[in-house]
Amino acid sequence: MKALLFQGKEIAVVNIQKGDIRDETKALQAIIGGYIECIRIADDAMMLVDEDGYCKCLMPNLAASAFAGQVILGTALVVGLAENADGELYFTDFPKRYGFGAKENA
Repeated sequence: MKALLFQGKEIAVVNIQKGDIRDETKALQAIIGGYIECIRIADDAMMLVDEDGYCKCLMPNLAASAFAGQVILGTALVVGLAENADGELYFTDFPKRYGFGAKENA
């Protein structure tokens, strides 16, 4: 799955290994730096941030904050949302309209 990473002054496209939900969650938590809080930014997109950003006194992420329209602390990821046949939402590649100017990371 491709995600849009907001880290420091960098905005990049990163690949997240898809697979077992536990492995995917651990990979996302490793990038974010803790437990995941989901912020819905569009019908088809979600921003993932560190749930404990305030308690950890993380620095404001200005690019992610401008993108989300609210204060975001620490690293943030934007992923896409899709719906399966049962109406359940799952993460997918981020919507391409958000990837302008982002560099591709392996």
